[in-house]
Amino acid sequence: MQKLLARIRDIETMTITEAFNNRDEPGKDYPIADLPSREARERLVELGYDDEDNISRLRVTRCGPKKHT
Repeated sequence: MQKLLARIRDIETMTITEAFNNRDEPGKDYPIADLPSREARERLVELGYDDEDNISRLRVTRCGPKKHT
């Protein structure tokens, strides 16, 4: 839990540029028109976000290969 809270604190200190221009992590934008799932686009309509051009996500957990111990 401490690692999760520390990661959230790290992300909170980032600028938009730092969060979204670091390859794919922690932030990434997706054009809504390019979403592969019709169901996902329908959910956006239900939520009232279908008038947006992009949807964004922030990954809180770190990515990468799992370390075997």
